[in-house]
Amino acid sequence: MSDTQRPSVLCVVAADERRATLVDAFDEGSRVETMSSVDTAVERLETSVGVHCVLLADDVHEGDLVGAVEQFAGLILDVPVVVVAEDRHAVADAALDAGAVDVVDDGDDVARRLAVERATRAAERWIQETESRAMSKVRTLFENTSDGIVEAKLSGETAIIQQANLAFAQTFGAEPGTLVGRDLDEVVLPPSRRTEGHDINRRVADGERVETEVRRLADDEVRTFLLRSVAVTRGSDRAYFVYTDVTERRERERELQRQNERLDEFAGIVSHDLRNPLTVARGHHDLLDDEYDHESLDELGWALDRMESLIEDVLQLARTGKTVDDPRQVSLRHVARDAWSYCDTAAASLTVVEHDGALLADPERLSALFENLYRNSVAHVGGSVAVVVERTSHGFAVADDGPGLPVSDASRAFEQGFTTADDGTGFGLAIVEDIAEAHGWTVRVDPTHDGARFVFEGVEWVEEDQRDQGEKSGGAAVDGDADA
Repeated sequence: MSDTQRPSVLCVVAADERRATLVDAFDEGSRVETMSSVDTAVERLETSVGVHCVLLADDVHEGDLVGAVEQFAGLILDVPVVVVAEDRHAVADAALDAGAVDVVDDGDDVARRLAVERATRAAERWIQETESRAMSKVRTLFENTSDGIVEAKLSGETAIIQQANLAFAQTFGAEPGTLVGRDLDEVVLPPSRRTEGHDINRRVADGERVETEVRRLADDEVRTFLLRSVAVTRGSDRAYFVYTDVTERRERERELQRQNERLDEFAGIVSHDLRNPLTVARGHHDLLDDEYDHESLDELGWALDRMESLIEDVLQLARTGKTVDDPRQVSLRHVARDAWSYCDTAAASLTVVEHDGALLADPERLSALFENLYRNSVAHVGGSVAVVVERTSHGFAVADDGPGLPVSDASRAFEQGFTTADDGTGFGLAIVEDIAEAHGWTVRVDPTHDGARFVFEGVEWVEEDQRDQGEKSGGAAVDGDADA
């Protein structure tokens, strides 16, 4: 029997001599722990596991036996309580009503041996009942999960199937009743790759919890699985092998990687192949504009400016879709102010409402988010627009005092190419949404605000006390003024 399966009794007795005589009555097959205080024993059961029964003497808790028994009732670790009393008949009814499972006399050596025997048996029953409930839950999971699960007996490099759920049989194209007794690796691996399975079997047999990604032949198709293997119980020669099909997830990840690579390639083409001729055209325009005064040159200059804006926005849009994998602690106030200084905001004003804490973000991409929102406000409201950045309960918001978005336009605000400004490219708010999504945030238009108000939610904040700890350990300090 493993150590975790041996009955463990917590012996709670106030008197030292009485506690020692009770402990001496236990045989070597039981584990015994002793305490003199009910409060200490209850704390032990609340904070750790490994006790299967409490043997409680009637001298604890200042003689209030019922109160002592009731303290053990309702604990998450609901172990049985066996009472040992100098006068069993005087306390039995009250102790049993309070929740004890048995009350035994403590008059002599024979009575004490009976008491510890009753406690040991109660502990063994509790172990059996607990394991039975656990196995019932395992059985329910085994039968109803969509993951393929096998219970196998390990012998060296070999795992022989003892039972398999329907999902496993269907996944690997086998009849459910034909799997028991077969070598697991023969079912899921071709002969040329059996050593791969043998290595996993050895590791699990050695007590290792294995979690790895594997390729398996499933119903005549090679698919990708997350394989998790764990022994049924510690020291057991049986183990569960759980196969979770992650083929489609991995294909989506590979497709996303391919898309990112194509975006990088596209951004390079836009940056090089379009900007070079645009630079040449801009140079010729400037030469002609210095020499001639013609209204067509104004139109040409506007067209070149618009092409340059489109190139900048398309480049930014191509780069904003990538997930932010390593966010840093940044001051919302600091980034919002810096982004304002990068924009042509004319007579516009910015207010960043005072707040505590920092958010986790990529500072450069967060700055790009603010820049696009500021330009959007100036383009739609004018050079005197007032912009406010403030923290909210779940993130932050950026608002202006303009006329706001018509209800009919609010639902389309983040569509690529949609704009209500005559000289807008329609990419600014699409870029904002992409940057938000790359951080795992959401963005929406607040329909209750008089002007345009964009609300970002799902933001992870680091509060002041956490920042102090980070700065003491070498983390980046963040600060900034409230207004600009």
